[in-house]
Amino acid sequence: HIMEEKVVSLSSINMKNFQSFQNFTGITVECVKFNGTLPRKDIEPYEWSDHIEDYSVQREQILEYLNKHLGPKLHTDVIILNVANNKDFLNIYNNPLLPFDIRGGTDLILVEEGYVKGKITHAGIRAVFEFKKEVEDRHVYQTILKMFSADLYANDKIKVFGVLTDLKSSWNIYWIGNEKRVMIITFSHRTKALDLIAQMANDLNETSKTVHMLGLPKIERVKFKQLYNDGVPYDDPMTDFYEEMVKDERQRHEVRKAVTLIKNTPIFSS
Repeated sequence: HIMEEKVVSLSSINMKNFQSFQNFTGITVECVKFNGTLPRKDIEPYEWSDHIEDYSVQREQILEYLNKHLGPKLHTDVIILNVANNKDFLNIYNNPLLPFDIRGGTDLILVEEGYVKGKITHAGIRAVFEFKKEVEDRHVYQTILKMFSADLYANDKIKVFGVLTDLKSSWNIYWIGNEKRVMIITFSHRTKALDLIAQMANDLNETSKTVHMLGLPKIERVKFKQLYNDGVPYDDPMTDFYEEMVKDERQRHEVRKAVTLIKNTPIFSS
């Protein structure tokens, strides 16, 4: 099978790219509804200037806004870091879990400070943020792919999540759930959105794989690579059939490798 596209830019990901990703990985998207009570009071929205989103002064003001309203809610080890200037921050090459290579960066991350000081920032990423004056469909695809890219970089104890927001009335939070699902919750209430973001970011030492908020079902997160066995991003019913016949775990692993090899041999490929 020949891939139509070898490299995809995160800044230009569209529905076609996202469908290729879904077809390859089997990932589906599911919305979660908040059924709780929202406080009457809320923090003020961010006031966008006339400059574009990634104008340097605008970036500084967004960082100041989040340090004021999100910063105090975060664990002392978690910091808000502007990475917008690194256009290759989330580059992914030759990863068998993806149908194409990925190039690009993101606006801002939540990250454990120790990783930044140790010059291994990627390993400590907890969340990726995208800021848009007006949120559009394509921004959703971009943010989800950025989340998956960051999760491939982060260490095995961290389940990266994504945030797409206009910093006003649209706060979209994404995470990788069980059964190959991307879960989405959308808030218009800024304080409530920041509360959930902080809870998810503060789940540092994997003391719990779940996050609880009144009015939401239990939030369970997983790593991207945990969704697949032996790095094979698809389900093969024949593999499951053979596995039922083989009880020894070591033999089972060899069977999986053999089935994968056969599928990738040209004479057996379509």
